[in-house]
Amino acid sequence: MFNCRSYLSKRHWLAMVTLVSFCAFYYYFDAMGGYYKNPSYPSTNPLWIIMPTIEGLAYAIGIAWYESSFSHSTTGVSKLIGKMGEYSYSIYLLHFFIVFRAAAFIHTKIIDLSNFYLVLFLSLLFFIGMMPIGYLSFRFIESPFLKLRKRYIIQYLIIFYKALLICHQNFMSSVCALKDAAQPMPVL
Repeated sequence: MFNCRSYLSKRHWLAMVTLVSFCAFYYYFDAMGGYYKNPSYPSTNPLWIIMPTIEGLAYAIGIAWYESSFSHSTTGVSKLIGKMGEYSYSIYLLHFFIVFRAAAFIHTKIIDLSNFYLVLFLSLLFFIGMMPIGYLSFRFIESPFLKLRKRYIIQYLIIFYKALLICHQNFMSSVCALKDAAQPMPVL
């Protein structure tokens, strides 16, 4: 998908068709019983094999379209989305301890969670509620370890830059030598 970014640039219709198709496919998959009731658990349906590929392709198209279609800033919505991405791994690691218990509590004590749209709305609220927890985890657990990592990209960039300079110097000396050789000899 990385190499196809230019094809997806500014093709909003393709991104929307992909999104709608993916949502329709997932709705159909869920209506047929999802992973647990299609036909039983564990499912014998071969869709299990290609489901990760379908999901990955849909996400890849969405990300490649987003990255190549818009100019991103470091303020406003772009900054908020960037922060969500920054804290997302912390949220991912911690959600296991909170989400299932919270969903069970809400389902049994507050409201029935059988409506997809209600669950989607509550998931969004819960994600927003997890942001401060994700921030704290990122700031006090992940960041100290990230500071200890080896800065391999900078080292490779320096090596690449030096190699580029050497190639440029060799090329320029070859051009100068050819230029000198092309000068006519003065006649005495």
